Amino acid sequence: MFADDLKLFTRIFSITDCVRLQRALDTLLRWCERNRLSLNVSKCHVMSYTKKCNKILYNYRVDKHELSRLTEYRDLGVLCDSQCSFVPHLNQLISSVSKTYGYIIRNGRRFNNSNTLIILFNSFIRSKLEYCSIIWRPIYSCHKKRIESVQRKFYKYLVWREDGVYPNIGCCNDMLLGRFGAEPIEQRVK
Repeated sequence: MFADDLKLFTRIFSITDCVRLQRALDTLLRWCERNRLSLNVSKCHVMSYTKKCNKILYNYRVDKHELSRLTEYRDLGVLCDSQCSFVPHLNQLISSVSKTYGYIIRNGRRFNNSNTLIILFNSFIRSKLEYCSIIWRPIYSCHKKRIESVQRKFYKYLVWREDGVYPNIGCCNDMLLGRFGAEPIEQRVK
């Protein structure tokens, strides 16, 4: 619970659990009324987290307003989906850092020192890739490769800037990162 943010949750195994959660909502509403706080019902939502095909769906209400049901929700910058896969978050993250990468490359062409670009990369890209990773950290290798490819692309670009030759396809990632004193992102997001 924060000053402007509250989440009520419970495990739902039957309609009885749904009714118990609705009672908790009703209790919260009465508490708010007693303390002269108003809930913005348009910002109140329901989200079920499950991998089951047959979810138990219940129409929760606050006062006389039925709450809308979401399949994705952004909380503190992390996009949560109803199956806790975090794939939508990963897709949005890769898209965002790719745009930032392009911005750094376009505007950093005149920088003579590679360390300046590394500082920009770590500040604007790597920080995003590591933000809240303890929550959304990917477990599948295909997702890990997508994240690592952002960093790999950047360091291949630095080799090209310094040597005038782009590294071979399939060049060793450890050698590429080691040249600039970097480590794989996967090691930092444990």
